[in-house]
Amino acid sequence: MIKANANVHVGYCNPSFNDITQYLNEFELSNTVGEIESTNLTSTSQTYIPSMTEHSLSLSGDWLTGFDDIFGPDAVTPVARTVKISFLNPNLNNQGNDVVTYTWTNAFITGYNISASSGDKITHSATLRLSGPPTRSAVMAFPTTC
Repeated sequence: MIKANANVHVGYCNPSFNDITQYLNEFELSNTVGEIESTNLTSTSQTYIPSMTEHSLSLSGDWLTGFDDIFGPDAVTPVARTVKISFLNPNLNNQGNDVVTYTWTNAFITGYNISASSGDKITHSATLRLSGPPTRSAVMAFPTTC
């Protein structure tokens, strides 16, 4: 088991690299594979084959102007950006490619919410469509460039 704190990084390029991890309390990377029914008249049960994939990223955290400076303009005027999501395996102890990074070069904001209630903090949530397949790399350190 690997704890999330300090072992996950989310980078957003607009166009320079921004490590937005400090603005997040949680995130969810969702990858879904579509399916096509391939049952024929000789089948004894339904059969399926894999189809296209769909990827999205949901973010949430405490609202701060630093986060809004990065996400706000792109939420108002949508534009495709590069997104990098990285995971560190601290159990490897720098013995090899400790960081796995998934990179999408065509990501855009599909939802950006700022919420507040009396007596509570201001929070944000955002959803990004990650279009196309990602590239996956395994390296020694978290990325710092687009």
